[in-house]
Amino acid sequence: MNMISGEDVLRDEDYKEIMEDVKNECCKYGEVCTIIIPRPTLLGVSSSGMGKIFVKFVNILGAK
Repeated sequence: MNMISGEDVLRDEDYKEIMEDVKNECCKYGEVCTIIIPRPTLLGVSSSGMGKIFVKFVNILGAK
């Protein structure tokens, strides 16, 4: 929560860089299945989940 701001993900180039950074860090804890980073809508209105990064793992290392 509060990992990023709406301004951080406005530009496609910045969004892709953040996605790659998050994936690289999360891969240390297990195989990443999906990453979702909500972005502002076209009119700059915040969407649900703004400021959060959602990561779904196939499984987490060390989990049984």
